Amino acid sequence: MLVNNQMVHFLVDNAASCVVKRLANPILNTGRNITFDNWFTSFPLADYLLQNKTTMVGTVRKNKREIPPEFLISKGRDLYSSYFGFSKNKSIVSYKAKSNKIVLIASTMHNDKAIDMNTGEKLKSEMITFYNSTKSGVDTMDWMTENYSVARHSARWPLTVFYSLLNIGGLNSMIVYQENTQVKKTRLEFLKSLGRQLMEDQLKYRMTISSLPRPLKTRLQNYVTVEREVLPQKLRSSNRCAFCERVKDKKTTKVCTNCIKPICRDHLIEICPDCFTL
Repeated sequence: MLVNNQMVHFLVDNAASCVVKRLANPILNTGRNITFDNWFTSFPLADYLLQNKTTMVGTVRKNKREIPPEFLISKGRDLYSSYFGFSKNKSIVSYKAKSNKIVLIASTMHNDKAIDMNTGEKLKSEMITFYNSTKSGVDTMDWMTENYSVARHSARWPLTVFYSLLNIGGLNSMIVYQENTQVKKTRLEFLKSLGRQLMEDQLKYRMTISSLPRPLKTRLQNYVTVEREVLPQKLRSSNRCAFCERVKDKKTTKVCTNCIKPICRDHLIEICPDCFTL
């Protein structure tokens, strides 16, 4: 049960700008740039990042009050034309990409009307080409995690979040592994190795279950090695054989080294070390 003062730690603002501030906090004041889509882009956020020596480039929603009305009108404008606006270290471009489509890009990284001549007749500004070249990080991550995904259809949202964490964790851990070891592995090879290591503790635990069927234990030995516990072969006192009928009431001091059941000589099976696999 959580009391009021404990709940405070879990009360966070999930507004787009607040999410960006929390995620960007480790890289603030390092002179980096962040690329947003229109859900996160806002001019107050741009000011906050700029104050912390971090620039931004992002698409802008057309309902932002800071946008001049003429930047939103496509009628009467030439195709591939650009309108530029500048204010207090912030820039915005309105680009007519299609006959009825206006693209808005805001930036605190750019401060001029430079056109990227490599875009040919489309005459895209450098703000737009920079955005296009840096926006693909999330799309690339989504594509890579979907190629090798542990996700399964579920109506339980915590399970869906857990699947997503596993997918992203598998990708991030591969990047960290390769950066630290300089060992090149395909993503499939890395994920297989990671999966085996994650299963190892559970497999070792199952190997210790005395009632586990022999064929299953033999298969598990292909994946993990467990030091067998040295078990007593004799009891201090005689016990009834676990396999004899009660009417026989045979007593024995010998036990099975695997399950510790008392066993008489009639049910004892002799096997050489080469054939002993458990």
